[in-house]
Amino acid sequence: MFSLPLILVLGAAVVIVHYYFKLEKLRTTEKRLAENSFSMLKIRLLAYERLILFLERISPPQLVLRHSHNAISVSELHGILLENIRDEYEHNLVQQLYISAEGWAKIEQARLWVLQLVNESAGSLQNIDGGNGLLTAIIEKSMKSKSNKVQVAIDLLKNEVRELF
Repeated sequence: MFSLPLILVLGAAVVIVHYYFKLEKLRTTEKRLAENSFSMLKIRLLAYERLILFLERISPPQLVLRHSHNAISVSELHGILLENIRDEYEHNLVQQLYISAEGWAKIEQARLWVLQLVNESAGSLQNIDGGNGLLTAIIEKSMKSKSNKVQVAIDLLKNEVRELF
């Protein structure tokens, strides 16, 4: 007679303990996911910051400001500009993990657009024109361009960041 109520009480205790541990595991998992989500958000925001900085640094006006040399030839400055753009790009290449495919495509387009501006400007000058002639040609070509691919990429990245919140 006493064994049936004892079995029922033990069975209920086992079910309650099992349910408690299952609920506790779910809470722990949710807490870990929330912490990971916050950490990932911080990493993604840093990636967006770095990529916008990259785009700003390769924009034609910034390239001109950072590389104004009086006593340097067109070919030397052309090489320096291409190397600078390549180094900046390689330094930020891994950031593509944290942004959309569309965002990365716009960054690629912007980089190629700037490289094209630099190459076309250098190709239109003679070596005797000097580095400042190249810088002037780059600015002129960028101003004549129908769309500033760097600004398009920056605007897209800013919109993606706004969507995160």
